[in-house]
Amino acid sequence: MMFPPLWLRIKIRQSAGRNFGLWLPLFLIWPLVLVLAIILLPFILLISIFQLMAHNRRPLILILPRFFAVVCALRGLKVDIESSNETVYVVLK
Repeated sequence: MMFPPLWLRIKIRQSAGRNFGLWLPLFLIWPLVLVLAIILLPFILLISIFQLMAHNRRPLILILPRFFAVVCALRGLKVDIESSNETVYVVLK
């Protein structure tokens, strides 16, 4: 089973010797996203019914599982950006 990322780690290293690191707990954000999804669900269902009545082959409601799959696939993503004087690491755990 796929789970969404729980932590976002950002680390910035500069050539001047100053380092900056930040850990963001994403697991505190997921309940807010869930509440927002519950609030928006009636509107999405209403739009999907109108789309089905208009014979649209891809209703809007199909976006929700695909969006969740994309967010869950971000777990383990590592991004390293280097320039001449600084390096930025972004890791989703």
